[in-house]
Amino acid sequence: MKTKSKLNKLLKAAGITLLIYGLLECLDVYSNFAAMLGWSQNSYPPFYFDAINKLFTQKPLYSFLFTLIPTSLRLISGIGILRDRMWGFWLAIIVSIYTFCVFTLFLPLGVYDGILTTIVLIFLLIGYCGKSKISSFIS
Repeated sequence: MKTKSKLNKLLKAAGITLLIYGLLECLDVYSNFAAMLGWSQNSYPPFYFDAINKLFTQKPLYSFLFTLIPTSLRLISGIGILRDRMWGFWLAIIVSIYTFCVFTLFLPLGVYDGILTTIVLIFLLIGYCGKSKISSFIS
């Protein structure tokens, strides 16, 4: 029984981390929303990947959606995990894979995305697999 409690703590930590991560990204979504409406300029540093900066300045709606979609999926997956739903677990895995694919476009600041996503994945995988042995899956 002790192992099950520890697994729940890791999955709970993953859910809480996803919610905190998503709430921090809401600031990014808001800045893109403000830029889309013309309330502010592009808030991204000029050293970002050139195509990303062009997207933010020339097509603010696309940049808004580019940040809104993963942020909302991250928040939804965090809620799903905290409610002990399997879809929340898989949604978090999918969002993590997406983040690993795009965070290099936002270097050097994208490193923080990579770090938080790595933490979430570690919590999810250890929480899900626990002390299961590889040989039990292969045989």
